[in-house]
Amino acid sequence: MTTLAATRRHVATQRRLDSTLETIGGLFLLTVLSLALGPWGWPDAQLHPYFLLVLFIAARYGTIDGMVAGGIAAGLLVAAKADAHPAAFGSAGALLDMDMMLVPYLLLLLGAMIGEVRQVAEDEIIELVRKNTHLHRDVGTLSDETKVVRGYNEDLQERIASSTGTTGAFYEAAASVQRLSEEEALPAILEMVQRFVGADKSAIYMKGGEGWELRHERGWARPDEYPAHFTALQPLLTRAGEGEVVTVLDVAEAQGSEVVMAAPLFAEDAGGQRRVHAAIAIMSMPLTSLNAGTVRNITGISEWGSQVLTSAQRFERVRERDPADEATGTYRYGYALRRLDEETGRWRRYGTPVSLLVLRIQNFERIPRGKRAVFLRRLARVILKNLRAVDLVARWKTQDTFALVLPATKGPGARVLAGRLAQQFSTDVLRDVPAAAEISVRFGVATTGDHGDSREELGRQAERLEY
Repeated sequence: MTTLAATRRHVATQRRLDSTLETIGGLFLLTVLSLALGPWGWPDAQLHPYFLLVLFIAARYGTIDGMVAGGIAAGLLVAAKADAHPAAFGSAGALLDMDMMLVPYLLLLLGAMIGEVRQVAEDEIIELVRKNTHLHRDVGTLSDETKVVRGYNEDLQERIASSTGTTGAFYEAAASVQRLSEEEALPAILEMVQRFVGADKSAIYMKGGEGWELRHERGWARPDEYPAHFTALQPLLTRAGEGEVVTVLDVAEAQGSEVVMAAPLFAEDAGGQRRVHAAIAIMSMPLTSLNAGTVRNITGISEWGSQVLTSAQRFERVRERDPADEATGTYRYGYALRRLDEETGRWRRYGTPVSLLVLRIQNFERIPRGKRAVFLRRLARVILKNLRAVDLVARWKTQDTFALVLPATKGPGARVLAGRLAQQFSTDVLRDVPAAAEISVRFGVATTGDHGDSREELGRQAERLEY
């Protein structure tokens, strides 16, 4: 502040010196010029050259300097008038003679007015500069604060993105496996464990009455490396069985345990109650990964994994109740067995025959995997087109086999149907299959009374594939 004040004083002094020198120099030049034109030149001129100098000084330096320049110019002009008109200035009252003193007074007034106008403008400019300086300082401060806030915001966005990405991945993974069976879902859950927890070795153990039985593992080089069973006293799995997510740091008696982290997997029991069904067990992971973030991730995996298992079990129950096979539009193997039981029971009670026709595709493995589903659907349509409303076609034990349950049909009728299917198989199903693949069908027929009275007997006989 001291340096700034000294600088301002120096600038003000230099400015006042410049104003004085310019005033004296300008008046001197104009006076010399007027004297050169005669005694005092033009003392009675109404638009005197002194006006130009006073106007210049007042407009350049402000009120005080303008009044000083106007006063000196007025004094010089009064002296010139007194010399040119001595009779008029014989007394002090001549100073009130407006005919003689109008121009000197105007010089004083011009210096004061123009100087004031200039001073006001300068003050306004100074104020604007001051406000602009403060504004720049405030903007600079705000910019610095904005940078800090932006940094916080970017860090927050990264955290949110990381959290959202993890949660989104859990959801995506859960959604992708919700139509899988339980056995298919378990590897997907362990894949999430490896991805988000960084586990080197992990496994899923099912809770049983005598302890924990291994269901699926990941990370071991040899099957004999991992423990296939844990007793009910295993500390971390015991806590997981109570619905907790725990690590070896949480359980004192778990020091030296094979399990370093465990998390529960819930599912619904037979009564629809949510209970611990299994547990995720992590046996090996980097020590640096054993932190709060990893615990949050394994907790999220536990929640989503529980949803996956619940969905898988529900889907299995639905599939058991739904006789339809999605791949071919026919029925499932289990439903075919139930229908055979019903029809053989009807044979035993009322003597109504039933035939079982088994159709197997020969050399099915030669069909490219990507075309097998289309091939099976095409064959299923051919079969369905040749059946009566009371007949049933279903998938049999293997992927390449169908079974036809034919109520009120004896052996000859089933063989006629087999011949018709064989002919249409060659013309409709094999129309774009290379002959070199040697794809064909074989049939087996069994009828109640001729080959047994139960579905087991009919199944064994039909699977001999006589045709």
